[in-house]
Amino acid sequence: MPKDKEKFKKYQKDWRERNKDKVRRNNQEFIIKSKERDKTKHYFKLKDKKCKHCGNDAQVRHHLIPYKFDNFIFLCNDCHVKVHRELRK
Repeated sequence: MPKDKEKFKKYQKDWRERNKDKVRRNNQEFIIKSKERDKTKHYFKLKDKKCKHCGNDAQVRHHLIPYKFDNFIFLCNDCHVKVHRELRK
């Protein structure tokens, strides 16, 4: 293993030891977001769904507010790209 990589691993380990509360809080937030994402996937299948913008078959669930279980729309890939372009403006 290169020395730089070893230094980085040591730095990471030391940082985690000094910031246990941050690491724990980030892990808990990740678990909550993952559970919400899983709920969305299980309850709202894409089969037979139509794009809200153009009416084509939907391939994407786009969250209006990230990680909120009941806050998304169905979009086709083309419309999904357009939505993200608009959000960047």
